[in-house]
Amino acid sequence: MEIKNVLNSIGKEFIYGTHFTSLCISAIVATIIILLNQSVSLTLLIIAYLLAFISYRYNYHKGLREDFLTNQGRVNYFKKYLKFSQILIITCVFLLALILIFYTNMKIIIFSIIFLVIGLFYTQRFKNLTKNVLGFKNLYISASFGLLTILVGLYYSIFSWSIFFIFLFIFLRIFINTVFCDIKDIESDKKEGLKTFPVVFEKAKTLHFLHILNLLSFLPIVIGVYLNFLPSIALILLSFYFYDFYYLKKSEHKNRKADNFLYIIPDIEVLLWPIILFSTKQILLII
Repeated sequence: MEIKNVLNSIGKEFIYGTHFTSLCISAIVATIIILLNQSVSLTLLIIAYLLAFISYRYNYHKGLREDFLTNQGRVNYFKKYLKFSQILIITCVFLLALILIFYTNMKIIIFSIIFLVIGLFYTQRFKNLTKNVLGFKNLYISASFGLLTILVGLYYSIFSWSIFFIFLFIFLRIFINTVFCDIKDIESDKKEGLKTFPVVFEKAKTLHFLHILNLLSFLPIVIGVYLNFLPSIALILLSFYFYDFYYLKKSEHKNRKADNFLYIIPDIEVLLWPIILFSTKQILLII
């Protein structure tokens, strides 16, 4: 029974404590590295993880009151372990600073500081802009994730059109992810006066828009490969069209229990990107 409680606590910390989201950020960085034909750096993956963890954990602390409407489980968890969470954030900031100082250069340090500022000030400074600008939250998060291409470019000293095409792909895919996840928050976002796509256009029109965007989001990959800016293995990512098509289509049905699982699927997608790319690369090497 004690082991079960420990595992349950670890599971809650992993999900509610932003570790899963941070792991997704590291997966995106790994994807970028593979698409740029570079050797994967553990240091860079850890930096990406810590940048995401600090930003998201801090924002969850600041948004506890608003999150109570949409994620009571996470709010209750944070309130219960508030002191532990604060110590954890400080520890991660200290660890990130050490890694940046001893294992990177000034360009990466400056970028990391800017990335942290963008992330830390979202809840306090920028979230309310969604009340005036349609889909601002989606654009903000998608652009932030896309900026990881610059982090990788700085680390490997790569400055080419490859970065641009990868940025566009990540931006569009994350945009689809965040807009879709807003569907479950329609009622709470209406109460807050947020102009999200589902609030303004309702669920049916939003899903239709996402189906179109799902198709268009792969153009940067196709064009990048055609112009030889991206390796041909990047085309395997086109298979994720069917991945998104599945959950977009399934979400049209009004089954609440099924919906709860569907909103987890988009987050899992980015974890699969580097796995699919790496596996394809290894198979091609054997052949």
